[in-house]
Amino acid sequence: RGTVDTVFFLYGTAPTESERALFFEWELGDGRKAVGQNVQVQYPEIGLYKVKMSVSDGLTTLSDSLTIKIEEK
Repeated sequence: RGTVDTVFFLYGTAPTESERALFFEWELGDGRKAVGQNVQVQYPEIGLYKVKMSVSDGLTTLSDSLTIKIEEK
């Protein structure tokens, strides 16, 4: 939960013991995407944003999601 001025820091983790490199992709809920294990994002408008993180080692992909609520100041 935050306002339009809030910077959210998103940290990706994966319950895997794979020795392969992990690739993290984020769908930020407003049409934007980001890549990397850790990303930061700001939302310019009030609303609910469903964020989805996917992590892959090239063989298996796991996903998780959360909802960020942007409110008035």
